Amino acid sequence: MSSVLIAAAAATLVSACESEPSASSPTTTIAPEALFDPCTLPDEAIRAAGANPARRDDNPLGTKRTKWTGCSWGADQYALRVFATTISVTEFRENMNFDGFAPIAVPGRDAHSFHETYPSPDDNCSIVYPSPKGTINFYVTYDFGSTVAEEPCSLVLRAATALDPYLPR
Repeated sequence: MSSVLIAAAAATLVSACESEPSASSPTTTIAPEALFDPCTLPDEAIRAAGANPARRDDNPLGTKRTKWTGCSWGADQYALRVFATTISVTEFRENMNFDGFAPIAVPGRDAHSFHETYPSPDDNCSIVYPSPKGTINFYVTYDFGSTVAEEPCSLVLRAATALDPYLPR
């Protein structure tokens, strides 16, 4: 997938979350400058997550975003993105651009999976959970036009499980 398409897909996910939260939505209290930096994840962890550390993009959104920090890595026919954000899990859940929000087993975390509805819920999957340094969001999306045998939620769960020991607790 070209870096332009990767940035566009990541920007869609982030834009979907940057709408104003409802009055009842709790927000995180972490300052944007205190967010965890996913680009600091070690190469061996990225390999264990199924991605190629040499295919790292430290600007997966294409532009700086106040409430987000993230990194992206290429893999065979898909991209893995890891973000930290000030957006709460509740705000993710309430966002109409996401579907299939459900608990998922990431040991020791209150984690949930979901699909982004655009462009297709079949080609992506996310896992989100709170941490002391922002809400962590793992996102896997297939390269445009590729057919990957493994379901994207399996890919993102494997990545989240491999990377979790390196994330803030």
